[in-house]
Amino acid sequence: MGSEIVIAVSGLRAAVSRRVDLAHGCTYERAANWEALEDEAIDEVLDFGGLLAISGLYPCSPELAEKAIWQKETESG
Repeated sequence: MGSEIVIAVSGLRAAVSRRVDLAHGCTYERAANWEALEDEAIDEVLDFGGLLAISGLYPCSPELAEKAIWQKETESG
């Protein structure tokens, strides 16, 4: 039931992101603190065998996902 959390790579950046289902498809929302987590996200992408030059979605470890702060959490804070 939880959101799918991934590392979204685009424009040579790596952002911890979660899947958000829409009426027709889905999108991925970056964590509010994605920039603070970016070095760890890059390490995970590279460890997985990915490249920052190729946009895509990569697995995110549970440990890194736990560090993510989501927009709705910061609004209700």
